[in-house]
Amino acid sequence: MGKQKISSQIRPELLAEVGLLAAAEGRQLHSVLDEALTEWVAKKRDEAPEIIDRAQFSREQRRKLYEELAHWANLSRL
Repeated sequence: MGKQKISSQIRPELLAEVGLLAAAEGRQLHSVLDEALTEWVAKKRDEAPEIIDRAQFSREQRRKLYEELAHWANLSRL
């Protein structure tokens, strides 16, 4: 599966610490973030699987609407 580029914000001190730890392990920041998010999702899925199921159902049922909203949101930035 390919990767998708994202943009986010993080506290500078946390980013610095993550960067140091990643470098100490010879890893890239994106690898550490991918691992952390994968573990977070697995934990949440175990804690409340019905929430994930409802979110996936909503996304599938309203996919066209979400795509149109994203399209219009992108146009409004032009």
